[in-house]
Order: sequence, then C-alpha cells, then structure tokens
Amino acid sequence: MNRSQLERYVGRWDLDECVEDCEYEWKLLGTLTFPGTPSWPKARRLFYRWVAEMRKDRAPQFLNWIAVFEHSRFDGSRIYVLIGASEINSRRRWTIRWQELSRGDATLDRYRRGGFPKYLLGEARPNQHFVVAMDFCGWGLYEAD
Repeated sequence: MNRSQLERYVGRWDLDECVEDCEYEWKLLGTLTFPGTPSWPKARRLFYRWVAEMRKDRAPQFLNWIAVFEHSRFDGSRIYVLIGASEINSRRRWTIRWQELSRGDATLDRYRRGGFPKYLLGEARPNQHFVVAMDFCGWGLYEAD
C-alpha cells in the first residue's frame, strides 16, 4: 500500500479498545531499522524471528503486535512496531537483540494511549511501499499490503 492508503487504513484503528477484549496492554512502540536495503523476505524473516524470541520469553501468555514494514529500494527499510503483553521484562534486551539479528538499530519506547497511529504517520516516509502485519490474541498472522 502507498502512504495515503496507509493513512486510511490506520485511521480506522482503535487499538486501545481492542485491548479490553484480550487482557493485555500495549507496552512498547518504536522503529526497527536495517543498515542497508534488505529484501522483503529477509526483512520479514528477521522481524518474525525477533518477535518469536520475544513470544517464547512470554509463553504461555500472548504476545500481541502490529508491524508496519516500510520498503525503499534506495533509502533503507524500517519496521514500525507496537507490542503488547501483560508484561514485557526489558525493552533494552529486545533493542540489543534486534541489533544482533539485523545489524541495524532499534528504538523502543513506552506506549502512550493512542500513540501508535500518530507516531507511525509522523515517522513514515512518503513515496514508500508499506505492508502491515499483525498478530492479536493468538488469532494468527494477518498481512495487508
């Protein structure tokens, strides 16, 4: 999807309402970056590996997340993330783990109610291609582009 499609898609989200149905809270939001321009499959694999490790650390409770992949052939790729669980032990640990896996950078901050759409649309660059992926409450992976 392009930037205007992303804005319409995100505009329909009420992320704080869906929390009430699942017994978890949004904990972290941030951006994961890469040092170069990885292919879509490589970026996807690295992110899913990172989130699988985080989920394993949370088992048997749910780890819920939304990721917006921003792809560019020339400017590098980014992943904007929102992560929720009943508890997440250390954002520093997961920042370091992302750096180990991807050789890129991660910024993870505490989530503030209603903050992800505003953060995402403030940071997402124009003229890029976006793919939205999410997994809530064990419903399974959903991707939209």
